Amino acid sequence: AKKEQQKQEEEKFKKLEQDKELNELLDAIKLFIQENRSDMDVVNVIMDKSRELGYDNPMAITNIDDAKTFLEFAQSIK
Repeated sequence: AKKEQQKQEEEKFKKLEQDKELNELLDAIKLFIQENRSDMDVVNVIMDKSRELGYDNPMAITNIDDAKTFLEFAQSIK
């Protein structure tokens, strides 16, 4: 029982770390969007990329890998 409890604690900690990483990525995405919202060419390109990844809005990204992909793409166009 003790090993099972320890395993559950490790999984819970791992999930918290993943949530933290996702939130940091979403904060970076939000900052990028705020800095570039007046440039409609950039806005259109990043919205297209968001849709390509399956999200209507970049802030709705729920997957760490998708968030990393989106942020790398966004930073590459500027």
